[in-house]
Amino acid sequence: MDRTKGILIAIDDSEGSRRAVAYVARMMGGRKGFRIRLFHVLAPLPPRLVDFPVGEDPGSTWRREAGAKDVRAAWVAQSEKAAQAVFARAKAILRKVRIPAHALGTELVTLSTDQDLATIILEAARTSQCGTIVVGRETYAGLRGLFRRHVHVADELIQKAQGLALWVAE
Repeated sequence: MDRTKGILIAIDDSEGSRRAVAYVARMMGGRKGFRIRLFHVLAPLPPRLVDFPVGEDPGSTWRREAGAKDVRAAWVAQSEKAAQAVFARAKAILRKVRIPAHALGTELVTLSTDQDLATIILEAARTSQCGTIVVGRETYAGLRGLFRRHVHVADELIQKAQGLALWVAE
């Protein structure tokens, strides 16, 4: 498969992601012979759902563990439902510009606390044979941008995306 014909769009429920999808729609609308993979990463489980108190009574411990599993499963199900809504909105935008359904795919992964988001995106692009990665980035004006300590995933991708094209929609 020709990886130059594959585009991976890393999306979430942000305005930057909506701009990234809209940009791909403008660039690729009506064209044929390529495929788009919508890629969404679920946040890691919150610490309160990973570590739960263990009682001294073995029966109490079992009930707490079972309850915690139910709460974790509900959290994951809710996160996956929200991700499906993000996928549906992105697909609707792309379908409006005549991108065929067979050219659209989705991938949903869960990030663990020890994983790097940029690395996960790069691995997904390479595994799915996508030669182009598209991400949205929020811009920060004035002093807010100067004091922002977090490095955006787009900046990390720029440094690490050797051999891949990277489109950043701001």
